[in-house]
Amino acid sequence: MRDHGGNLDQAMAVFGTGDWIDLCTGINRRPWPLPLLDPDCWRSLPTRASQAGLVAQAARAWGASDQAAGIALAGAQAAIQLMPLLRPAGRAAVLGPTYNEHAACLSQAGWDVANVSTPEALHSASLAVVVNPNKPDGRRHTPHDLLTLSRKVGFLVVDESFGDISPGLSLLPRAGQDNLLILRSFGKFYGLAGLRLGFAFGADSDIAALARMAGPWAVSGPAIEIGRQAISDTGWADAMRAQLALDAGRADDLARVAGWKIAGAQRCSVFMRRPTQKPRSTGWRATGSGAGSSPGRAACFGWACRDLSRSGTAFRRTCGPNVPTPAGPARPNGFPDGRLAGQASPRPRRCGCDRRRRSPDPQETPRESHPTGTCRADRCH
Repeated sequence: MRDHGGNLDQAMAVFGTGDWIDLCTGINRRPWPLPLLDPDCWRSLPTRASQAGLVAQAARAWGASDQAAGIALAGAQAAIQLMPLLRPAGRAAVLGPTYNEHAACLSQAGWDVANVSTPEALHSASLAVVVNPNKPDGRRHTPHDLLTLSRKVGFLVVDESFGDISPGLSLLPRAGQDNLLILRSFGKFYGLAGLRLGFAFGADSDIAALARMAGPWAVSGPAIEIGRQAISDTGWADAMRAQLALDAGRADDLARVAGWKIAGAQRCSVFMRRPTQKPRSTGWRATGSGAGSSPGRAACFGWACRDLSRSGTAFRRTCGPNVPTPAGPARPNGFPDGRLAGQASPRPRRCGCDRRRRSPDPQETPRESHPTGTCRADRCH
């Protein structure tokens, strides 16, 4: 398997188990709440009507053009693997740094792939890939700029896997033209990556070709039902966008106070440079290689966790008597008790989760909440 994050078991095997927070893949850690499902979606094969209904729901929610055809697949990754087969192999260019599966899948399909750093370097490519918004650097491109680019390349693939956080950047309202394919992820924004659900929108001929390659049951019945309900929940999506903006802003502020430099997009926490001497009381500990001043990657939805150029770096949060724990309601300047990152508490604090240990006897009065440093509950960390 190519290394692009998400293999937390591998990191644990190298550096030990503990309270790891792995956001390499940019998956929202505040997932959409799962509903009770009709048992029939487990017992029966998905119908064409149910698949078409899911795609239509996604197209409406995301503002896709009426001229665009669409297909649901087992994650945006499935579309990335099939996309190179839509055109004869030639010269491809991928705007980076970005998700490495684009270049890898193109190369595997026989394309001559160049990883480039500017949109101008994509010009004249037979196939060009742009991730918008991009991970890890948070770079964004306006629809106007992408449409202009589409006239200068043979086939433009726009990966909008993180598009839910910035709906105004989407090219879906212009989808349907012959040389444009737009990919969307469900699992990242909705926090349900294990469901394996994604979409592709484009011209009728390209979507028909993807459908032939994907087969008759590209996504499961439960994925169809959960996806349909979640995507129709626009109130949750609006609230989550606002929440993620607050979370990302707070993460940026905490990192900045701790001596990190935001090298990418502001209020997105996707690209940082680590301080040579990281303050020890921030509550975060770098483990593995590349823990110096090399560029670091963080998920669009949270904390930095891996090095761009080396495979062994992750961040593990520790809990001790004088280590602030970022749990509970966010404060504009730091942790829940009002301190900034890097400021130690003057006395031992109670755990941020305020979890109370209870006796099996429901009549017994709850004991005092445990001190910081004694809790190992997931919610505490």
